[in-house]
Amino acid sequence: MLYSAQESIMSQRFSFSGSSRDWRLILSGCNDAFTNMALDETLLDSYCDRGAPPTLRIYGWHPPAFSIGYFQDPRVNLDLDQCERHKIAVVRRMTGGAVLFHFHDISYSIVCTLSDLRINYPIKYSYEILSSFLINLYRYLGLEPSFALQADPALRHTLRMLNSKPEFCQATTEMHDIVIGNKKIGGNAQRRRNNVILQHGSIPLRNMIESAGFALKENISRIKNNMTSLDELLGSPVDFHMAERLLKESFERTFYVDLKESPLSESESAAYEKLKSSKYLTPEWNMERASDSPTRPVRNKNYAR
Repeated sequence: MLYSAQESIMSQRFSFSGSSRDWRLILSGCNDAFTNMALDETLLDSYCDRGAPPTLRIYGWHPPAFSIGYFQDPRVNLDLDQCERHKIAVVRRMTGGAVLFHFHDISYSIVCTLSDLRINYPIKYSYEILSSFLINLYRYLGLEPSFALQADPALRHTLRMLNSKPEFCQATTEMHDIVIGNKKIGGNAQRRRNNVILQHGSIPLRNMIESAGFALKENISRIKNNMTSLDELLGSPVDFHMAERLLKESFERTFYVDLKESPLSESESAAYEKLKSSKYLTPEWNMERASDSPTRPVRNKNYAR
């Protein structure tokens, strides 16, 4: 049985009494990078503008792709000629952070307010609160996760000594990264619109970083030494559908919600198609970061960080 929220490491600060609204589950399967990022933004818009229910979406990436943080210049971080030669897409996220390679990983997005979980804590705690279902998932698998700030003293000292952010998100560790055995396992990021939160993240099922080395302007050995994946930790492969089921169950048991699987509404589908073609498929957004909505990503909660 999965740990409840009260039994997790968050129990010192937070408790959960269950959702005050019906929650929707969207199982998207594997999509191209532009579809994935357009869907995440559509879900945020739909909640804020059209009264959609709070939603958990679980998805994968196919074909492989790089996602870059909202504030990044891809020409600084990636060899774009190599990306084009190997048909590796590059998409800009609406959240902050650094470059992440998506290949044999599983991702999720949550759109909600804390009141949807009957939680009365300030929004500044939302990252830790929403990430607690990941902590519980890793515990269920027999692992010993923690936030980096709660890890051993040597790692905490290293974190305090960091003076700059890397261009690749797995190259270093920040205070609220989830670590297992002092290595980073995936990560999460947020974008907020008033009290509405979009949090999304990615968990590597396999460590495929060497597959990205041809296009990264980053030391691969540094990245490999700092990150881990589920297959490395468990000593056996975890397929996408197993991970999908585990994420769903952990979310339900952590937050005491009943997820109801449902597709996009007709209006959401139309909005997503428009957003994908007008924004996420354009070089103006992906290469230059054309003007965006007034809502800004949360700088210190980086995707896969």
